[in-house]
Amino acid sequence: MGLSEKDHILIEKHLAGQLTETEQRQFLQRKEDAEFSSELQFQQDLKIASRSQERDELRRLMRETDAYSRPSTRSFASNKYRRILAWSAAAILLLISVFVFLLPVLPGSESGFYSVYYEPYPNTVSPLTKGGEGLPDGFQLYELGRYEEAIRALSDLPVTTTNQFYLGLSYLGDDQMIPAIAAMQGITDRQSEYFIPAQWYLALAHLKEGELDTATRLLEGINQTDHALSAKAAELLEDLQ
Repeated sequence: MGLSEKDHILIEKHLAGQLTETEQRQFLQRKEDAEFSSELQFQQDLKIASRSQERDELRRLMRETDAYSRPSTRSFASNKYRRILAWSAAAILLLISVFVFLLPVLPGSESGFYSVYYEPYPNTVSPLTKGGEGLPDGFQLYELGRYEEAIRALSDLPVTTTNQFYLGLSYLGDDQMIPAIAAMQGITDRQSEYFIPAQWYLALAHLKEGELDTATRLLEGINQTDHALSAKAAELLEDLQ
């Protein structure tokens, strides 16, 4: 009988990581519907394809901007005109990105790739379940996108690798890069399942801060492992060249 407007809103908010606790439970219930699941998969595939195209545009614009910033024998007027064209193209891409994803991406700069590559890590500690009762814990608050509350709850827990990892993720979700970096740097146990993911998010945070050398070093370290994130690290390294 078709999806309702509410169904489309649930899907959009899920993809943006903005579901409330009540909406999260509604979303889990609706996922059992075949038509809803089909539309969800379509929107996820569309988002991946659009991000791939956006990544290609970012890479191209970075190369063009770099080329125009180098010393040249061209006249000042010619260089100025070309720079205007390059940045005009960047501005157009930015508007398209906001319209498609409602995400702020800055083309022509390394930090723009943060928005392209960042995806929330799943809550594997105490994930929300359909029909669950009681107040959500810090991990569930993170899953719900209620990052400020998650930060407060997780900060009160003992300092463990797991708690620090999700605390760092909550800071990232709240766009607080400095404390996120501090939390992720505290994860030093190389045998932990969270070590490589922490290195990945740490690299993204440094990239968002414009610290390309540090981000590159972290990505190169990930790329030398057999972790699932190795392929993403290699792809991002190629984009940053």
